[in-house]
Amino acid sequence: ALRHGANDYLVKPVADLFVIENAIKECVNGTLEESLQLDELESLSYMELNQNLELLAQSEQAAKSVQQQLFPPSRIEYSNAEIDYSLFNTNEVSAHFIDTAMLDDSHIMMYMAHFYPHDNRAAFASVLLKSFVNHKLKRYRNQQSQVIAEPYNMLTYLNDRMSKSGLDIYVDMTYVVIDLSSYRVAIAQAGSEFRCYLRNREGLAPLAIADSMQLGVSNWGAPSVQFRTLMPGEQLCILTNVSEHKLQLLNNQFHGLVHDESMPAGGFIQLT
Repeated sequence: ALRHGANDYLVKPVADLFVIENAIKECVNGTLEESLQLDELESLSYMELNQNLELLAQSEQAAKSVQQQLFPPSRIEYSNAEIDYSLFNTNEVSAHFIDTAMLDDSHIMMYMAHFYPHDNRAAFASVLLKSFVNHKLKRYRNQQSQVIAEPYNMLTYLNDRMSKSGLDIYVDMTYVVIDLSSYRVAIAQAGSEFRCYLRNREGLAPLAIADSMQLGVSNWGAPSVQFRTLMPGEQLCILTNVSEHKLQLLNNQFHGLVHDESMPAGGFIQLT
């Protein structure tokens, strides 16, 4: 809903009609974001999310239900590009997360993340991560910030937010933005969980991206960055360093989120 312009919500039952009155005034007089400083806005987000943390921690089914609603379909079709993925999960809650968005007419972003430790907090971390990304997406579309289109700055921002979240969760993450007007790709990576490849008819060619510290570390340094221009017929792939995943990728087996205890956790995402 945030991606389509929503800036507030109400929870029923509403005990006090003043809440509705105030929400209407906020919509008429300006957005919530304009009436609050960024730190105040994100503090409110933390408060709201923390109210649900205990539920997610206690109920595996609740955590699973919340998280699964956040995943995109196995194939996402944009005007000039397609994104396909498979993500294998051995538990009810996935420690891995994938998302993508069309930033504007000529830019696409996608990322793949892995949360540590692997428990029900991964569902909460998925909500938190997506909310941070959506916040920057909204500011980009309102011409207030370019951060979401700049992988280095985006991972720097996400590290700051995750380290201050109080969740004690660490994140391996590879974040990609492609400019469809030039097919230039910018890649930033934190941690060592994922590998990036250029794919063509001859197979997979690895990109040399140095390992760096995971997101969520207070004394974090900086992400590793790579720039490439895709040639005709090339695809960009992110995958976990597991031979079974690489084989399925090469066989074009894209299934979205899959619960499969026989397959190692992780997966792959491909931009065509």
